[in-house]
Amino acid sequence: MIRLATLLLALTLALPALAQDRHALVIGIDTYAHVPSLQKARNDARDVVTALDAADFRTELVIDPDENTLLAALTRFAGQLDPGDEAVFYFAGHGVEIDGRNYLLPADVPDVPPGQELIVTRRALPVDEVIDAFQRRGARLSLLILDACRDNPFEQVAGRSVGRTRGLGQSEPPEGTFIMYSAGAGQSALDALSRDDPERNSVFTRALLPRMSEPGLDLRVMVQQLRSEVRQLARTVGHNQFPAVYDQLDGEFQFIPAAVTPEPAPEPGPAADPCAAAATVWASVEAADSIAALESFQQLYGKTCPVFAALAEDRLAALRAVVAPEPQETEDVEAEPDWTRATSVALRGHTFLVMTAAFSPDGQRIVTASRDHTARIWDAETGREIATLSGHDLPVNTAVFSPEGSLVVTTSQDRSARLWDAATGRELTKLSGHRFIVRGAAFAPDGKQIVTWSTDRTTRVWDAATGRAITTLSGHTGGVYGAAFSPDGGRIVTASRDNTARVWDAATGRVIATLSGHNRPVISAAFSPDGGRIVTASDKDIVRIWDVESGTTLRRLSGHTDAVVSAVFSHDGEKIVTASNDNTARIWDAQTGAALATLSGHSDWVVSAIFSPDGKQVLTASRDNTARIWDAQTGAALATLSGHSDWVNSAVFSPDGLRIVTASRDQTARIWSAP
Repeated sequence: MIRLATLLLALTLALPALAQDRHALVIGIDTYAHVPSLQKARNDARDVVTALDAADFRTELVIDPDENTLLAALTRFAGQLDPGDEAVFYFAGHGVEIDGRNYLLPADVPDVPPGQELIVTRRALPVDEVIDAFQRRGARLSLLILDACRDNPFEQVAGRSVGRTRGLGQSEPPEGTFIMYSAGAGQSALDALSRDDPERNSVFTRALLPRMSEPGLDLRVMVQQLRSEVRQLARTVGHNQFPAVYDQLDGEFQFIPAAVTPEPAPEPGPAADPCAAAATVWASVEAADSIAALESFQQLYGKTCPVFAALAEDRLAALRAVVAPEPQETEDVEAEPDWTRATSVALRGHTFLVMTAAFSPDGQRIVTASRDHTARIWDAETGREIATLSGHDLPVNTAVFSPEGSLVVTTSQDRSARLWDAATGRELTKLSGHRFIVRGAAFAPDGKQIVTWSTDRTTRVWDAATGRAITTLSGHTGGVYGAAFSPDGGRIVTASRDNTARVWDAATGRVIATLSGHNRPVISAAFSPDGGRIVTASDKDIVRIWDVESGTTLRRLSGHTDAVVSAVFSHDGEKIVTASNDNTARIWDAQTGAALATLSGHSDWVVSAIFSPDGKQVLTASRDNTARIWDAQTGAALATLSGHSDWVNSAVFSPDGLRIVTASRDQTARIWSAP
């Protein structure tokens, strides 16, 4: 059962952590159909996209959009945001203030005379509605950069104009918002310093771009420098332009975080006790009275600490002496759980959304990770809180038990992972070295190593006993969305925003194969149970099965109509289940790639899908506030787990398959049991 639970855990860890992305929507409009066109807005937008890509933003570029295209882009973009995300909106083009409200003009805005302002307000995009769209999605930070303060593009008639004659007006943004205008209220922004200006960017954006690429430059410091440079440039041609800033951010922000110097791993002193790590684990293992846990303990510490190995052997002998005899063939087969009559116990205590929940290998405890900066350990039978893991400075993305259940590793937006004693909740060590958000972590099957992955484009391998950094897997050109050990622990697969997955030697960090073929970011990657194949899921609609040795595509699974966010093998390796933003999950034949069943019924994105330990069922989690259970053979819906009042971010089976734990945006997790 320990091996089965470890495999289930490893497969689940290949899923992406939710609500921790950086997103950017970039608009550039040069060609206007009815009002004066511009020369540099498209260049500005394209160059800003390049800078944002380097800062690991998922960017969407829209050039010369008409009204419908602009609104569709904003709607699509806002729909991708999760609570806690960072959202950047950049607009280069025309803008106008009408009756105290700022509007961004699409390429097909009509040229209207004074007195017909209502037409413009109906055909343009209000700045405050952009902010509202991000706020409704729970974005942690909404940064608007508006290079749209040029002269009013509408023709003046008899001294009258449509809205303010120059630039845009003041703003009063809500908390969590930062707005940067290319000129102050009532000022106009220069597209160029002269007709012969050779620069490809506007005066404002040419000052902005190099600062976006400077590591560790805080937004507020950047703005001070930028405003000063823009003012000086404008004054060279006798123009007054001083960018306006409206700041309602709580905390700091950098486009590219400063490099963090890893904390050196503590060197053991000459008198260090070689059994110190074993002693930390032994108390939990001894109390568990689990043969599997004791056997795992012996594997980990049998050679380094014979004293505790002998204690484990004595305890094993005692337990084996009282083990019940094997059931006879005539014994009745245990009935399958009836999930249609499932009841749940709510785990309450977190003060912000719960990102993930996972069972311990023996199924007796649960660990949850939350955006309230903590993880918590709970009794899986009663729902009682056992320990609060406090120490991270920012939201915790994931939390998982080690294979023998004595340790917990957590990852956070504070750029660190941390190891904890699962029995006491005491912090054991901090894994420092990543330069940005640590998305997730997984233990090796033998529990001796940990892999962490980050948006800093690296994956790191650590010694689970000491917290010492073993190797860094560097080579991806985009953030890493997921990683997993092979079943034998010898290899690691990583999934990246750079449209590839890579297979690495876990000991040396050497790249064994680069899996190239997707044309969009690879969101998840997982090994087959025999380690010979890998399945990858793409931020489009394609799933691929790869041969590990050759790095070639074996099968291409098509059928989903939106991004596929996870793909995992069944425990026998015969099937694959995928989850998608098209509101469905699908079951596939892992050998032929044939579609076996479509799991339809959710009314919003399916964020995860996994097989039950016995492979007979599939469990899905969705933004429609439910988890659902399906027959893995027929695809028939078996039960809907309703009880959460907001999105279900994750759902997993207990190792014995008799319980389920779900984590939700409603600040709770729930333990589900079936009679």
